[in-house]
Amino acid sequence: MGMPLLARQKRGQQQATQAVFVAAPQGGINALSGAGTVPDQDAIYLTNLIPAEYGCHVRKGYVEWCQPLPLGTLADGVKTLIPVSGQNSDAPVDKFFACTSDGIYDITTQGAAPIKMFDWPLKTTRSGWVSWHSYTTLAGQFILACDTENGYVVYTVSTDTWAIGTITGPTPAEAALDFVTVWKNRVWFVQQSTGSAWYLPVGQITGAAKEFQFGNKFKYGGYLKSLWNWTLDGGAGVDDYLAVISSGGDMLIYKGTDPEVAGEFDQTGAWYIGKPTQGRRQGDDLGGDLFLLSIFGILQPSKLIAGSPLQNQSVQLSYKINPRINNLLDSGNQTYGWQIKFSPVDQLMFLIVPKEVGKSYVQFVYNTATQAWCQFNNVPMKCGEVYKGRFYFGTDDNRVFMYGGAVDNSLLADNGASSTNITWEMLTGFQTYNTPANWKRVQLLRPRFIGAEIPSFNIAARYDFDLSFLPMPYPSAQQDFGRWNVGHWDGVRWGGEFLTTQYPVGGAGMGQHVAIAMRGQSAGDTIFLGVDVMMDSGGYL
Repeated sequence: MGMPLLARQKRGQQQATQAVFVAAPQGGINALSGAGTVPDQDAIYLTNLIPAEYGCHVRKGYVEWCQPLPLGTLADGVKTLIPVSGQNSDAPVDKFFACTSDGIYDITTQGAAPIKMFDWPLKTTRSGWVSWHSYTTLAGQFILACDTENGYVVYTVSTDTWAIGTITGPTPAEAALDFVTVWKNRVWFVQQSTGSAWYLPVGQITGAAKEFQFGNKFKYGGYLKSLWNWTLDGGAGVDDYLAVISSGGDMLIYKGTDPEVAGEFDQTGAWYIGKPTQGRRQGDDLGGDLFLLSIFGILQPSKLIAGSPLQNQSVQLSYKINPRINNLLDSGNQTYGWQIKFSPVDQLMFLIVPKEVGKSYVQFVYNTATQAWCQFNNVPMKCGEVYKGRFYFGTDDNRVFMYGGAVDNSLLADNGASSTNITWEMLTGFQTYNTPANWKRVQLLRPRFIGAEIPSFNIAARYDFDLSFLPMPYPSAQQDFGRWNVGHWDGVRWGGEFLTTQYPVGGAGMGQHVAIAMRGQSAGDTIFLGVDVMMDSGGYL
């Protein structure tokens, strides 16, 4: 007798294809882990994509705010932006100023030509780098500013005028001062290239200043760099402390009120934080916490004084991207232009990096909501500031832009005709999908987006630690989907409605470790959600 029919039937093959969903890397850039150990929620690089809610958002573009500032003698860009928000005779006052090496300009009116308000006596490459502080006294509201080259100047809100501030004490008077802050209702200054600070009586913005010597307390030497007001609970309730930063890397903490009275102004601690960057913009605060930039990255002193060592990840806000920051700090630490700036409405912290000759602009950006980092490229940012809730930046070619809109480089001169799409790219970590020794072959990639219009993109599987970039995709014809006078009537979706898009792309290649690389461009709000990946798996050889 022959074999029973069931026994002779061919046994079915085991399913060799698997489907996985690779979510958008909301953990942001991870430059610490090895390429093969980057967690699946992180990315090896993430450029112009912000790790945010639902996925990764293509960053905003930038729109020119006012007519270009005069180039002046040096034509070396807008170095400082100063917003003013206050009252004048019970009427609200909003003013916006930009500083170049030539002087201070009023740029309040959108689309208008800047108006020169103050002419620097000395015009050098150091002029225009200004520290400033808003201060209100019984006499009115003022902006107190110190230029690196020209010293102390004051803006009076009630008269809408800038003038040299009159200070006696430091030599040579006002020009010796290159940093200003307000602490415990006193105005404090830093004297150039010394260990000395100077302070005025409570409520005064001019007059005779008195010296306080910090330099003899700097263990690692150097001169006094900057002073920062820091709201902190030091164990005896919340108080405002004074953080003192030296060029050698010391951070001294003082508490009290009156430096002229014994026991009323005391040092409470000293820590080494690493040498700070060039200029006076080493810090910024968010929600009462202070953040400082040094050769170790962006530090949270509140964690340092709580007992955590400097190398601890909790102290270093930037620890996941420190290798990339440190490379730039190593080559450009002595260049003006380093700045930390928070934009509350965007929930972003910008680390502005001075542009290196022959290289593109780069900024590192931290989402305070998701606590993740990304990188911005091709944004010509030289300095930044928040004005009326929006983030603005100055450029090397004497322009001022607002961070916003869906395209880059929207200029007033041509009504935005020269604007460009925003390019973006990413590379996930390399994953083994629980079979580290098996070969894998990606058959299909299907990225998922939500957006106002369909982006154009290239996507590919990368195998076994291939970190190469994809070529830029050609603009898709579908990018005209829904545009006025371009889209087909009754065949488009109107503005304001978001589209969900998913297009399959064939895979290629083979390897044991798999990552997803993608590069694209957008001209509308775009959120990347993740990628459906279909792959099959082979043996060990």
